[in-house]
Amino acid sequence: MELTGVKFEKERISDGFYRISVLKEGSPLIEKYYVGSDFESYNFMLKPVPTDLPVLLDFSGEYVIPEKAMQRIYAPIPLEYNAVLTSGGRDEILIGRVVLWNRKKMYYGKPNNGEFAYYYQSGITKSPVGRKDIAYLAMDIENKDNDEWVLNKLLIDYNQLSLFLKEGIIYTELVKITIEDGNMELDYTDESPYEGAELILRGIENARKMGIYRLGKRTLKGLLF
Repeated sequence: MELTGVKFEKERISDGFYRISVLKEGSPLIEKYYVGSDFESYNFMLKPVPTDLPVLLDFSGEYVIPEKAMQRIYAPIPLEYNAVLTSGGRDEILIGRVVLWNRKKMYYGKPNNGEFAYYYQSGITKSPVGRKDIAYLAMDIENKDNDEWVLNKLLIDYNQLSLFLKEGIIYTELVKITIEDGNMELDYTDESPYEGAELILRGIENARKMGIYRLGKRTLKGLLF
């Protein structure tokens, strides 16, 4: 992926000793030193990844889910990038994370069961547009009840979601929300929201790297507000 204003610099300080820098609009985001005799053969890459914590999405209002309705909606969710050095095959060296949004302002505290998460003011849309700093959480909502429901906030275990690319827009795997008998249930599906979308990050692999392990279908209850 290419990000406007983000550049890499590779400086050979001496034989086998390099300084690697990631810059945004000329200002250093990451600077590291490496020892290696063949760093000249490495190339730079940016790989989209979820945030390093779950995200509490605040929809900044009340989204009404009509009675006996089924809807496909999307919510913007923050996206980060891993900056890596690669030399063909699976040989990769992680330089660090590139964060395009103000993470300090989005740190919320303990929204659920004592776990830390990012608090992110989002919204609801049915027409996603391509942006480099966000992905779109794809949600199928089915209300089986005879009453309207209102969605205010949603805590999402973002690290466990796969990411897909379709026509320049990054989507999460499809999340299904079912409302029945006064209860809401959220299911992660591992499914692409669109046929033919390119898989760019497999959720289970990212979860394992982050030390997170799935339990069953990863059905999460009590995370809708």
